[in-house]
Order: sequence, then C-alpha cells, then structure tokens
Amino acid sequence: MSDYLSRFQAQTRRKADPELVRRWEWDARYHGDKNIKNQASNAKRTATSMQKACEQFSNLKPEHELAIKAAASALRSLAEELALLAAWAKDYHAFCAAEWKKQETQELESLAQQRWGQNDQALKFECDLIAELGTTEGQRTFAHWCHGAGRYEDCKIEEISCRVDCLLPGPTDRIRAAITVRQGNDRAMANKWEGRNGPTVICSWADYEAYLAYRKEVARASARIVAMAGRQTDA
Repeated sequence: MSDYLSRFQAQTRRKADPELVRRWEWDARYHGDKNIKNQASNAKRTATSMQKACEQFSNLKPEHELAIKAAASALRSLAEELALLAAWAKDYHAFCAAEWKKQETQELESLAQQRWGQNDQALKFECDLIAELGTTEGQRTFAHWCHGAGRYEDCKIEEISCRVDCLLPGPTDRIRAAITVRQGNDRAMANKWEGRNGPTVICSWADYEAYLAYRKEVARASARIVAMAGRQTDA
C-alpha cells in the first residue's frame, strides 16, 4: 500500500471494494475517476445489450438463458461497484494533488531558504538580473561577459544566449525565482550547435551562476565607491 493511499484511507469516509481499490490505486492517483467511469458505463451498456439479446432469441436452452442473464447481472453488479469506486477515486486524486502541491511548496521554500534565506535584497537582485536577461541588451551584456571570461570565444556575440531569461510562473517572486533556479539545475548543460551564422550556444547553468557572482561583485564594488564618495563629500 502506498503512503498516499494509507493516509487517504485513514481520513476518508468513502467506501469502495478493497480489491478494486488495490487494482485501481495507481490509475486513480493520476487520473481520478475518468477511466473508472468509462468502464462503469461500458459495463452498464454491455449488460443492457446482453439483456436485449437474450430477449431476441426464441427457444433458448434454459442453461444458455441463465448464463446470459447471469453475465448481465454480473456486469450490472460491476457497474455499481465501479460507480462507488469512481467517487472514491475522485476524492483520492484530489487528495494526492493537494499532497503533491504541499510537497512542492515545501521543496521550493527549502531551495529559496538555502539560496536567499530571508535576505529580500539578494532575492530582488537576482530577480532584477533575470528580468534584465529577458531583454536584448541584457543578453548582449551577458554575451560580452562570456567573451571577457574566455567562454565560447568561437561564437559570435549574437550567437550566445543565457538559458535564464525570465521568471517562471508562480504565486510570489520568491517562489517564481525558486522554480527558475530548480529548472536551471535540472537543465545544467550548455546546448551548443552549428547554426546558420556559425557556432551557436545556449549557455549552461554554471555560466549563469558565474555571471550572477560577477554582477554581485560589480554591485558591491559600486556600493563601495559610492560610500567612499559620500564620505569625501562629508569631509
């Protein structure tokens, strides 16, 4: 029994045949009641068709008539059991979806905590940089940095692009940024090919991380210069 199933069964009031639950658990987890309702409908239609077929035959042997009616009755019974199972499956699917959402939110918050902690300025800095990379000028600045850092020198400036160029959808900037970082980690390698205008590359996640570190250092250096200028003016 899966962990999801055991926790759901402990809190649901829905009743369904245990054997059917065992057989359908995986399908219900991902598809809800859809496939179960289809099979329930098929069972009903087949039972009705068998009943009508039986009525259309004359002079049936008693054992044949009994067999057909028994099959139709079994199918009607199956349809009833599947109808109960469908209601159970709909609730189970909703439960699993909520659990997955909760788990994803916890994982994203853990990632965000590791990367930015409660430092809203650090989060805003990275969000602003990602927004900048969503512009043509931002991509050109990144490409020039690549050449300056000795990266992808065989590619023209116009043929270098950063993999990160927008925040992915989410409820808050913190979660959107965390989703973006997670995707970047999942697609870590550079994608390089021979394009129409020569070698072309979508840079790796490591390239983005190095560029982020560079921009942070530039920002810190600028802040120090501004602070020094302010002290000289006060003097």
